[in-house]
Amino acid sequence: MAMVETAGSATVICADKTGTLTEGKMALKQVFFNNEVFDINDGGHKKLIAPLIESALLSLEQIAIDPIEMEVQRYAKEIGIDVADFFRRHHLVDDMPFSAKSKMVHHLWKNHGDVHIQYTAGAPEFVIERSALSEEKKQEAMSAYEKMASAGYRVIGIAKRAGHESKKIFVNDLEFVGLLAMSDPPRAGVKEAIIACQKAGIRVIMITGDNKLTAHNVAEQIGLNHNEEILTGADLSKMSPTAMQEAVKRYDIFTRVEPEQKYALVEALKARGEIVAMTGDGVNDAPALKRADIGIAMGQKGTEVARSAAGIVLMDDNFSSIVNAVREGRRIYDNLRHAFVFLFSFHLPIVGLAVLPLFFGQSLIFLPIHVIFLELICDPVSVIGFEREKARHNLMQSPPRPFDEPLISPKSWVSILTRGMAILAVSFGFYYYFTVMHNQIDLGRSLAFGSLIAAQAFLILMMREWQQVKSNLLLLLIPFLTLIVLFIIFTFSPLRNVFHLSALTSYQAVMMFLVPLAAIGILAVGRKLFEKSLS
Repeated sequence: MAMVETAGSATVICADKTGTLTEGKMALKQVFFNNEVFDINDGGHKKLIAPLIESALLSLEQIAIDPIEMEVQRYAKEIGIDVADFFRRHHLVDDMPFSAKSKMVHHLWKNHGDVHIQYTAGAPEFVIERSALSEEKKQEAMSAYEKMASAGYRVIGIAKRAGHESKKIFVNDLEFVGLLAMSDPPRAGVKEAIIACQKAGIRVIMITGDNKLTAHNVAEQIGLNHNEEILTGADLSKMSPTAMQEAVKRYDIFTRVEPEQKYALVEALKARGEIVAMTGDGVNDAPALKRADIGIAMGQKGTEVARSAAGIVLMDDNFSSIVNAVREGRRIYDNLRHAFVFLFSFHLPIVGLAVLPLFFGQSLIFLPIHVIFLELICDPVSVIGFEREKARHNLMQSPPRPFDEPLISPKSWVSILTRGMAILAVSFGFYYYFTVMHNQIDLGRSLAFGSLIAAQAFLILMMREWQQVKSNLLLLLIPFLTLIVLFIIFTFSPLRNVFHLSALTSYQAVMMFLVPLAAIGILAVGRKLFEKSLS
């Protein structure tokens, strides 16, 4: 809950693209093979591109967990490849896991003919650069890659190379096979969540391992405000801490970012005074998640290390859930503040009514029974209702709350003093008129006590938004029950005697309710006019 409260102060959300801003469900759309781009929807090419798909199967993991691996195996079955039998005909000799620096993964296989072949998958620009293609062919492959990426596809390069019994894996002079282009559409509701963040004064930064063109295309689809210039991990590696602080101020999309660079980005943002929320799912993301003010791990695809380092775990890996956490954090803090404003607003007149009679040489207004009723019944019951309060309609249109801002801000103190003094003026006014001026001590106490409780009920009802009032049944019921109890106390003489109150005439009873109602009503109207003048 402390982390959710902190989320309400977030000024920057650093979000991964794949699986957070997008669905993370890959669908093969195009391939580049034999210097030609094929559309997957055209079934006539299935047999022709089978060698590329077979190479892709052996380039990736045999046990499909990643969405890319699952899609390649799905499509392989679609074109008639028996995936289980295909892997049975190959024996994995060695592999080199994906490296954030090389952006490639390698697998060395031996087939039934005892022939060793190495298969490689990775970022296209790295695979093409490390291939044995001529410069002309490299340019053709890069051109195809850029066209696919500019369409928003996630592109994977596939290569192979003759292996050796020494089990050594080679990363250069690869035989380029082709490219796989997969779509990963934005998640439903992400665009609206991004817009909500930006209206709330929260900046969203996209951090991804994909290339610039794909990231830019997705940013356009989801309505992410961004600088047209995009920085890469290679750019970040050349920057000093000071230069990186300037970069995070100007740029909104960072591509081909290595996990350790996420930590540096968090450091740079925090150095600028930002309250940073950072998403991550891998083991290497743990330091950045720990360093961020709000570390957010993915519950579905995140590692145990990432979930342990984070303060919040998203069960659906959805960016919209982050925005919901921010909204909930703001709501919790806002309701807590309103509860305290109410408490102080109501206690100010109680303190005033305890002190002011002494200046006029009068006895105390409240007896122990009155204090017990006010402090043990009225206050606690009312405050409990605030925790169920819905968020204000413009809560996500307000800028983030400063992290070091006190719970009771200067603006809140103005509200407390205004409300408290208005209630004090009403209650003490009754007491002064009947006790000091007309020497009717019990009647003055009765009207002061009754008007104070009535003012509390009207304060709860009228100083909140209508949608909050009608949706919070508990806080709607409490004022009415309070007024009914007050009516019963004054109506039945045994209760009236317990509270040392006097009977009221119809005119006095009406005034006891009407005057505080008018005072709170004037305050409510004045507040709305003031807020309207500021908007």
